[in-house]
Amino acid sequence: MNLSGIQQSSLKVLKDVHRFCVSNDINYTLFGGTLIGAIRHHGFIPWADDIDIAMPRPDYDRFVRSYESEEGYQLFARGRQGNSVFLSYARVCDMKETFVRTEIYPWSKFKTGVWIDVFPLDGMPSDESVARKHTAQANLIFKKTNRARGIMAALNARGKESVLTYRLKTIGWHIILPYYEQWDRLEKLCRKYDFEQAGYYSNIAFGGYGMKEYCSKKVLSNFVLHVFEDSEFYIMSGYDQALRTKYGDYMTPPPVDKQVSQHGYEYYKLF
Repeated sequence: MNLSGIQQSSLKVLKDVHRFCVSNDINYTLFGGTLIGAIRHHGFIPWADDIDIAMPRPDYDRFVRSYESEEGYQLFARGRQGNSVFLSYARVCDMKETFVRTEIYPWSKFKTGVWIDVFPLDGMPSDESVARKHTAQANLIFKKTNRARGIMAALNARGKESVLTYRLKTIGWHIILPYYEQWDRLEKLCRKYDFEQAGYYSNIAFGGYGMKEYCSKKVLSNFVLHVFEDSEFYIMSGYDQALRTKYGDYMTPPPVDKQVSQHGYEYYKLF
C-alpha cells in the first residue's frame, strides 16, 4: 500500500470509532501528530502514516470494554486479549481489507491490519516534582517493554532456522520473556492517580515524550468538532496549550529531510 492508501484506510477506522464514541457518549480527542495535522493542514500531515486519538482514562476503559465496530474492525488491548497484546494502550485494526507485517516491531500475537492508536490520558499529581518521579518510573518500565520487543524482532529476523524462535511462537512470548509482565506493571502505575480527582494529566502509557505531555486538565474541559480531511472529529478545546507544551512551535513544519514517516511497517491491501 502507498501512503495515500494507508491514510484512507486509517481514516475509515477513525470514522467508525467516532460513530461509536458519539453513540455511547465517550469523549476522545485527535492526538499527537494527528492533532497537529487537523490544526495545521485540516487533515493528515502529508507524510504521516498513522492516526492517534486519546481518551481520558474513564472513557478509555469504557471504550475498551464496549467497542463494537459497524464495519467489522477489531480492537486490540490487554483489557481484551490479555497477554496476547504487548501494548499499554489500544489499537483498532482493519483486518478485512488490509494486512500489516509487524515482525520488525511485534506488538501482538495476532495478524493485524492498518490501525489507529488509542491512548489513555491518566491523572497526574499537581506537584511537579512528584509528577517527574512518577513519569520517570513509567518511562523506565516502558523502555523495558521496548527491549522485549527488540528481542522478539531479532528472533523473528532469524526465521524458522531458530529453534528458540519456534519455541517462543509455540509456547508463548510472555512465558519465556519475563519483560512482558512489565505491561501490567505499567498499567497499574498509570492508574495510580485517579483521573477524576487529579488536576493534571499525561499520556504515560506511551513513554515517548516524558514531561512534555504533562498538562493541566483544563485543556480537556471541552471537546469540539474540527475539520480533518472530509469529515469532522473531536479535538480538545485547549489544543494550543497541549501542543505547545509537547512540541513547541507546532505550526512550523520540520525541515524537508525530516518529513518522513516514522514507523517502517509494510502495509498490504487484501483482495
